[in-house]
Amino acid sequence: MRADARRNRESILAAARGLFAERGAGVEMSEVAERAGVGVGTLYRRFPDKDALVHELLGERFRELAACYQRRLSGEGSAWERLEGAIRDACAIQDRDRGLAEALSATGLEQHEPVARSTPGLLETMQRLVDEAVAEGSARADLTWEDLVMCLCGVGHTISCAEHLPGRWDRLLEIQLSGLRATAWEGPAAAP
Repeated sequence: MRADARRNRESILAAARGLFAERGAGVEMSEVAERAGVGVGTLYRRFPDKDALVHELLGERFRELAACYQRRLSGEGSAWERLEGAIRDACAIQDRDRGLAEALSATGLEQHEPVARSTPGLLETMQRLVDEAVAEGSARADLTWEDLVMCLCGVGHTISCAEHLPGRWDRLLEIQLSGLRATAWEGPAAAP
């Protein structure tokens, strides 16, 4: 890529990153181009539509999450403390980035699955964190990485509804963490 094309691409990504983090997914492509200091045509040559731009930004965030999970996996503390820390880190990342929170809580979440699956180490590290907490006996025995994704999507939805539920995502997270612990669930009730 030529130097000017690379600069334009980085300017576009920086502008989109900032706008989506501040205002969410409702940002228009023309606003991204204006903040980046490029023409709309230049923007569309780099990213043919808004979905392509969002997927690129999600890829960045997913790589950040993968690195976060890897740090937690190799960190200190019990398996539960590492898993809980990774979940809290992921929620804090969403809280800083409204666009990510909205994307993760979107009804069309399956459209982002290819991005998640192509992010090196993301899903594998999530599963290892879960497996270690289950093996330790601190997480419920049926817990999977998919359950964590659902929890993070719920928190993301609460964050994206900040004007209606200000400061409530941390409450939802505490309820979810309680439900993920081994002591919170003992399986289906036995028939009388």
